[in-house]
Amino acid sequence: MEDRKLAAVFIDLENFYYSLTNTFNMSYDEASTACVSIVGNALEKLSEKNCEVIIRQAFADWSNLSEVKKELQKMGVRIIDVLSTEYKNSADIELSLAVQEVVLTRPDINVIMILAGDRDYMPVALRAMERGRTLYFVGFKETLSGDIKKLVGQGYYFYAEPRSYKIYEERESVRKTSGEEGSVEELTAEELKAAEAALRAYDEYKDKFGSVKLGAFLVDRLAKALPELSHLQRKQVFQSLVEKGVLETQLRETVVPGGMGDTEKFAVFVVREDSNIVKMLRKKIGE
Repeated sequence: MEDRKLAAVFIDLENFYYSLTNTFNMSYDEASTACVSIVGNALEKLSEKNCEVIIRQAFADWSNLSEVKKELQKMGVRIIDVLSTEYKNSADIELSLAVQEVVLTRPDINVIMILAGDRDYMPVALRAMERGRTLYFVGFKETLSGDIKKLVGQGYYFYAEPRSYKIYEERESVRKTSGEEGSVEELTAEELKAAEAALRAYDEYKDKFGSVKLGAFLVDRLAKALPELSHLQRKQVFQSLVEKGVLETQLRETVVPGGMGDTEKFAVFVVREDSNIVKMLRKKIGE
């Protein structure tokens, strides 16, 4: 069995958070949930590659990110507070210095993952690779620097899907397309419980709303269906149902009461009735 490799993960949380709110028009709550889930899935990706993550650091001005901070701390991530201005995100500077420190002082750590996509990370990426470190980047397809991708090469950068939270390689398909075959036997026991809970919630709300609010479902119905799992694990189970074509997430917009016409975006899900798995579940539930 191949020896496990030691790894360090560095997260430019501001980079991710403000990409989610600005580029993808997410609300504060949506962006917070997405950030935490993406970090969790990135750590899982390293675990799949036989890496033991012994350093986990996230950089941001945390004054407006208290909920994300609490969630990351529960995941064992060390919070590094940096000062930011409206003109400059200082997290990239502090993160680059932290990476360089590991490269120079920790020869036992041979895998480094950086969650960010700016070209500003080219200098430290070059130095890490010159020192023989295996380097991975995680960013959004829309914002991950082409220079970064060319430097590390295919297979060493991953895209974070903002609404499903999946970490995927460029050559992978993010989701099944409509009409693809599937079977209930493909679902794990947790996925089956989650799918049945999702169908029941959808049937309850579809006539009135046409969909189910994702946040409420995760903390209420899915928590009751899978009480033995953590919130992050439940979100991962939900995401697997999206990947298998059972559910689909969408973004909706509503007018904020008393907000002078301001609107707020929120995530919902619908059941994909064309899915073979859904058809089999409908039959199973109806028996």
